[in-house]
Amino acid sequence: MIHQDYVNLMKINFQKGFLSDGTSSILSGVFSLNDLKNFGKEKGWCPYFLARHLVSVANIILCSYQYIIDPRIAALVSSNFPENTIIVFDEAHNIDSACIEALSVSFDHETLIAAEGQVEKLKNKIARLKKNEREILNREYESLIQGLAHETGIVSPADTSFQLLPPEIIEEAVPGNIRRAEHFVELLRRFTDHLKDKLDCERSENPIKFCLDVEETQAIQQRHLKFCSARFNALMRGLQIEQLASFTALSLIAEFATVVSTYSKGFVVIYEFIKIANREKKNIKLCC
Repeated sequence: MIHQDYVNLMKINFQKGFLSDGTSSILSGVFSLNDLKNFGKEKGWCPYFLARHLVSVANIILCSYQYIIDPRIAALVSSNFPENTIIVFDEAHNIDSACIEALSVSFDHETLIAAEGQVEKLKNKIARLKKNEREILNREYESLIQGLAHETGIVSPADTSFQLLPPEIIEEAVPGNIRRAEHFVELLRRFTDHLKDKLDCERSENPIKFCLDVEETQAIQQRHLKFCSARFNALMRGLQIEQLASFTALSLIAEFATVVSTYSKGFVVIYEFIKIANREKKNIKLCC
């Protein structure tokens, strides 16, 4: 069994290899994912960063709709396209539904239960760090004071969560009461509790009313919710958590918080109960 530390070291070495020698490379031909992986092994370059680099020099790029229309991932591919770029959509009649899906967020009651458990995991992790490795928490806190766009090593503007935020928010310092890791995790706990309470009956409301209700019942301001997705990703990096899959439910809740507090026109929050095999499933949907 390969030790995780060895895997992490290899990732770092391949990234450094690309940053050292591969940033000026220009390849000719058509490359599949396996081609890039094999080429990366041969050169000692990270195939992911190599693919990101090649997007900037390629003549033809094939990608899914999401890399063009979804603001969370469009920055990885389409944001730096030249002005004279020609974009061709195949099956263009699906664009409307793809746009709606790109900024819609949905989850069920089970997701909220899982998020509660993940909050507890983070609280325990932070408590251990405060006792034994406080410098990690201090370093993350100091970087957040500089603002999301100027952090050093905790969050990069290439982070897909940045694409959900208006530019003026990215330039701001993270609000003081969610800079400390333990304070932010407590905010996520209260927000998750609030979402559970909202699933008491079927109804719908606009994002403005939703945010006002959160502030009234949980004392969580709309401005703080806007930072949740980026702040959550910063926390994962700051705490050096490798197993991100263990926190997918909480990540989804943070994403929902950012979208519902950032966009209002054309959005609605829906609480619905669906019966599946004699069992009632409770869902929350933020629909575009």
